[in-house]
This record gives sequence, structure tokens and C-alpha cells, in this order.
Amino acid sequence: MKVHCKYQSNTAAILFNAEKYISLNQKWKCISVNSKGQKLFSNTRPRHAYRSIRECRWTTFIATCQTVKNPISLEFAVEETTANLPLRYSVKEHLPVVACFSPLFFNERWQMIALSVESYASSGVSKQAYYIMSVLKDVYDILKEYEKQKMIDINFWGLPRHPNARNQLDWRNQAAAHADCYLKYREAAEFIIISDVDDFLFPRQGSDIYTELEIMARTKPKMASFFYPRFESEIIAAKTFKNFNTGESLKSIRISDKRQTGKSIHRTSLVETVWIHWADLKKNNAPYHKLDPADNAFIHVRNWTFLDKYDDVRLLNNVVYGYRKHPYYPDLTSIVPTNFIPFLEKRFNARFSSKYLLHNLTSSEIYYDKINECYDGMLEKVADFYRYPYFKSLICPTPARCTIDAVPNLPCAVAQGIYKTIQLADNFFIDYLISRHKIDIIQNGCIIN
Repeated sequence: MKVHCKYQSNTAAILFNAEKYISLNQKWKCISVNSKGQKLFSNTRPRHAYRSIRECRWTTFIATCQTVKNPISLEFAVEETTANLPLRYSVKEHLPVVACFSPLFFNERWQMIALSVESYASSGVSKQAYYIMSVLKDVYDILKEYEKQKMIDINFWGLPRHPNARNQLDWRNQAAAHADCYLKYREAAEFIIISDVDDFLFPRQGSDIYTELEIMARTKPKMASFFYPRFESEIIAAKTFKNFNTGESLKSIRISDKRQTGKSIHRTSLVETVWIHWADLKKNNAPYHKLDPADNAFIHVRNWTFLDKYDDVRLLNNVVYGYRKHPYYPDLTSIVPTNFIPFLEKRFNARFSSKYLLHNLTSSEIYYDKINECYDGMLEKVADFYRYPYFKSLICPTPARCTIDAVPNLPCAVAQGIYKTIQLADNFFIDYLISRHKIDIIQNGCIIN
């Protein structure tokens, strides 16, 4: 299979969810029109955007087709019926390094958002792309402030309306969000990071992440991606914005030797589509480079302790949640230059010192344990199936299976979209957005939408 990286001019990429066993031999048509009345018919067929997982019956596909120059409409046709698909142009601004994060849902940790945005920005990331499903309004207010300062882009994300799709797409359809983000920024970026918002990365082989990646790309020109190991870590943060200090929180990070599945940074010239850990469609099936832990790693700040003041901090010796400290970099000060944390702290304080409406923020730990409990339960059921395949049924792990009660007087920003369903052929229905998602502020807590 030939993969074009990057796409030639006047190419449309259609990303869609479907049952994973659909035929890849189907032939579809794209009909594009521009403002001059020029029309082009082109053929396309579906391809897997990434390898589907066994547990779920739905997955993500991609189809690419040629269009007229500067199209204003794109129709997708099967047999004689068409659906008018919404167009979105890729980002053209030159952004050497972009970070795409997994969709936020039921997110309540504004401290994590602030530390992640500031850390990636201080490490030299050109743009950070956030996908929102549902976040507390306090978190949304922080994100909007960063968006105003052009440090991040906010995108909205939701689960499909089709009930089978909602229950048969793994982990809130996050792999499709990663692919969507990657395609949106691929023409603009040289490198794209795919990770979760609590995976922090700091440069170790240069003054910033871009320099580090340039060095590796120059010495390893055939490598499509750079796979960074990842280690579980813990962090301390103040409960209130008034007492929150980015420097103290970063200095409190303790990195363990508990290794987790790593994350990748991709070269856009060689990779067409991605998912959470690796690239999938690559030019000439290019290999990836696996970094040694001594070179660099993602710091997964998974374990949070919220205190009233930083002088309440417990002294941590050689154990982080039951694991030893990391042998190469047990804390953040062993990774970054001495002026990195003070510089980051100074920039954060300057950014928010006059934002008085944010100064009343406090911690909310309502959802994290509930979501974690739901996820652990689903993973246990998956594990049970593989232990006892003749006695247990296999389930697809997705938050659509979680039941989260309403919380009165808790404002939450939720992405909402309007969908339309069209039948294109026998047993062929397409359900698509007819308008972009928008944010609704719901007063009784977050929902799965």
C-alpha cells in the first residue's frame, strides 16, 4: 500500500468510524466544487487508520481523495446517494513541534492543565491541541485563557450518536481524536507529540524539544517516530489557586522506576496516521527509534496529592508509591537546567497575576476516583475473558459504560454537536455532524456526551 506523506495539493482526508469488518474493496466517490463552479469527481476506498483492538467491534478508517482547488463543498457518494460532508482546512502556519493530547472528559484538575501547558510551552512546543468532551468550568476557564494567549488550540470532541458505536469504540474514541489532531496539524508541523495531558516531557539532548528531535532526525534519517519510555510519577499541588505554585509543584515531582508503555513523537514527513502509542500508516513502512531510558522519557504524573500549603509536603525517601526512585532522574531537578523551573514559575505568575476571577479556584476531587473505578472494573472484565474465554463475555472498554451521577450546582463545560443520518445504500448509513461542536455549560456536573 502506497502512503503519501505529506499529502499532495488538493487532497481531502475523510476520517470516520465504522464496524471494523467492513470491506476495504469498496469504491466510493468524492465530488468537490469550488467557488468558480469547477467540479471534480474522484474515487476513493477505505483504509484502516490504525490497527483495531480485539475487544471492540468498531474502529477508525481513513479515505483520501483528490479535490478541485480551494473546494467549498465535498460530497461523499455511494451508488447514487450523496452526503455533504463539512470541510475543515488543515493548519498552514509553520509550527515545528505540535502536541496532541487525548480528549479531556470529566476533567477537574486545573492544576494539571496549568502545569502541563506551562511545561510543554517552556520546553519549546510550538502549539498544544486540547480536545474537550467535558471539563469543569474552572478548567475550561483556564484553557480559554491559554487559548487567548495563543499557546493552545481548543477542539471539541464527542462520542458518536449511534448506540453500537458508542459502546464499541475503545476509550472514548480517543484514537480517532489522535488521528484527527494529527491530520489537522500534519501540514504545519515537522514533529507531532501524541500523549495524555499528564505525560510531561522535558528536553535532555538540547535546549528545547525541537533541537532534541532535530538531532535525532539528522542522525537517524530513516526513523519515522521516536518512541520515548514512560515512568509513573507523583506530584504535590496546592488545593487553591491562591496557594498554588508551579515551581513548588514541579520540584515536588518524584519519578519512580515503574515503567509504563511509552509514547511517540512522529515525523510528519514519514507518518500518515497515528494512535496513542505508535504510528500506523507510514511511508515505506519506516521503522521507529526506541530511546533508552537514560536518554529521555515521559514523566507520567499519575499520582496527585492535594494539600492546603506546600509546607505540609511529606518527605519522600527512596520509594514512590511502592516503587524505587528512577535510577537516572529521580526528580525533575535532575533533568532540567537550574533556571528552567524559576523561569516557568515567573511566566505563569505574570500570565495570571491580573486574572482575578481565577484566583478563587479550589480543588474538586469528585470524578477522578469514580472514573478510575469504572475503568478498573472494565479492565478486570477484559482480563476475566482472557482467563476464562468459555465462561465470560468480552466487553469493549469505553466510558459510555460508566454511570456517573449528577452533581447539583457544579458547572461543567460539555461539547455538544448536531448530527444528521443519511442512508446511502442498503445497509449503509452515514451519521455525521452538520455543525461543529459547541460548548454548553451544564449546571449539574459533567455528562458523557
